[in-house]
Amino acid sequence: RITMVNAETSSITSQDCKIVYPQVRRTDVSYTQHGVTVADPYSWLETLDSEETKSFIEDQNKIAAEFINRFEDKQKFKER
Repeated sequence: RITMVNAETSSITSQDCKIVYPQVRRTDVSYTQHGVTVADPYSWLETLDSEETKSFIEDQNKIAAEFINRFEDKQKFKER
């Protein structure tokens, strides 16, 4: 359950929602910085012009839009 409060009117909107995220590829990439090995399984997302990254961003934007469109005050978010 997600609850949003409109700061101007103090109205409260609650929605039941279950967000289903798409599967995301993970890699075994890691790097060592100052002697500490750090796993970076999503480093492939740093290549912004790759088709895979663009597809990932589109999928995430669809999820966000579906979530935001559930709330009555969504226009106020667009205006900000």
